[in-house]
Amino acid sequence: MTEKLKLKPILTYILYISVSLAAGCVNGLLGTGGGILLTYMFSYMCIGNVKDSLASAMAVILPVSAVSLFTYDGGYFSGSVHFFATAVPAALGGIAGAVLSDKVSAGLLNKIFAILVIYAGVTMIF
Repeated sequence: MTEKLKLKPILTYILYISVSLAAGCVNGLLGTGGGILLTYMFSYMCIGNVKDSLASAMAVILPVSAVSLFTYDGGYFSGSVHFFATAVPAALGGIAGAVLSDKVSAGLLNKIFAILVIYAGVTMIF
């Protein structure tokens, strides 16, 4: 396990704000990805447990995603979002994933997360 980054409280606060601003910008620009930045921040700065880091990132990304949804040109109000066909099943999948995360080790979750990020990056490049 990596050692946690120790900064003075004011520097920590500034770093939180900077990374959160970047995460919001990435999420608003791409529709996803802000949670990855926040998960790294929470993992290396304040929360040692990967499960808590992921949960914290999701709690922050939820309002950011909601704002992006209603701000996008042609977003929710254009009728292009099929709420019951996408959001409801995704929420049910989120519940299933959260239940499963209690049964999976933190090390395995780290590996799954890393593989997913690498796979997404490689497929987007090629």
